[in-house]
Amino acid sequence: QDQPVLNSFFSDWFSLPAPHRLSFDFNVLQTVSSYYEPAWTLLRQRMKALHFAGAQSMKPWSFEGSLSHSLAVYLYLWQSIARAEHGDDIAPLFDVLSITDADEINALFKRKAD
Repeated sequence: QDQPVLNSFFSDWFSLPAPHRLSFDFNVLQTVSSYYEPAWTLLRQRMKALHFAGAQSMKPWSFEGSLSHSLAVYLYLWQSIARAEHGDDIAPLFDVLSITDADEINALFKRKAD
């Protein structure tokens, strides 16, 4: 429950002018990928942070459900980084972001489950 902590620390964020707020690139909700594909396509290119918002079942550490294939690579990346050992080079893990083929993405999750 990070939101109450953030809201208590930044209690006046909503009353400040727009230049004092983070741009949308730093808080892209995962639901954009499902609800508005053209926006998701644009945002993927400049996104700085993907926010897995919502119920506990939507969080990458306890995900249960289905995702669009373009979002599934981010879930896979998050889980891969979380499983990496301290000191491991995680840069190669980001290569997964270039995968667009649905079958290849499904294969990643199948290999992870084996």
